[in-house]
Amino acid sequence: MSWRRYADWASKRPAVLRLADRLGRAKRGNRLLDRLTEALHRPPAPQHIPDLTDWHLSSGLRAVAVGHATVLMRIAGLTVLTDPVFSTRIGLGLGLITAGPRRHIAPAISLANLPPLDLILISHAHYDHLDRPTLAALERRDRPVLLTGLKVGAITPSTNVVELDWW
Repeated sequence: MSWRRYADWASKRPAVLRLADRLGRAKRGNRLLDRLTEALHRPPAPQHIPDLTDWHLSSGLRAVAVGHATVLMRIAGLTVLTDPVFSTRIGLGLGLITAGPRRHIAPAISLANLPPLDLILISHAHYDHLDRPTLAALERRDRPVLLTGLKVGAITPSTNVVELDWW
């Protein structure tokens, strides 16, 4: 089955999206055992920490790789973050733990050091691109617009969602 046909098939079946929501990570934060293991096994710090001191002054185009698919961009005076994942572990929620891969290197910028966000872009609903605990933290902090694909907004903790049709 091609990706386009699969996306069309899944978008017409709300039960599939609800099941993915139930199996996904918690909306409000990491699971109990995840928090304990994060305290014991923190990923190593990145080699380079970007300097964002004059970030808000830029009106042109700037971009900083944060980690994996997460990129912080400044575009025409707007601050945009793509596929934000700041959790130490991503994957399937199983009771008190998350079954999935751990982060190998800490993000280049911590959540606390991110500049205020105007827009978050979610490319698709895979665990390594849609991290609900990170989105919940950013929602509480900045309430940015979340731009995503059709029917993906329903499985995010965000309230300010704009969905675009696939393809």
